[in-house]
Amino acid sequence: MGFVISSQINGRLVRRFEPLKLLKAANLVQAVAGLALLAAGASGVGGIAGIIIPLFIYISCIGFILPNSTALAMAPFSTNAGAASALLGSTQFTIAAITSTVLGMLHSQSAIPMTAMIAGCGVVSVGLYRRLS
Repeated sequence: MGFVISSQINGRLVRRFEPLKLLKAANLVQAVAGLALLAAGASGVGGIAGIIIPLFIYISCIGFILPNSTALAMAPFSTNAGAASALLGSTQFTIAAITSTVLGMLHSQSAIPMTAMIAGCGVVSVGLYRRLS
């Protein structure tokens, strides 16, 4: 629900704001939500709501990040759009396979590995944004 709603909001905001600025804001919000999720998972503060609320915010940010980052990444490759899209999709699936494999190898019954991976991805995303923009 959050992903769908944020995608609809993004579609309206992208008419007034540059996709790069929307991407920056969403990346920051997502990283903060990821860190809040990690804190809740590690401390147990807030119970299940302490996990669900930051996770909902984190996932909702994807509605801003995915379309804007894809459009920005594809913009320079109009003549080779198919190859660029294939590379982008392959990269996303590869990263997902690696992170899920690492989480599976941890065999933990707690939420800490999952929340740490989610927070780490949010922080890395902000770092990559800052490095590449």
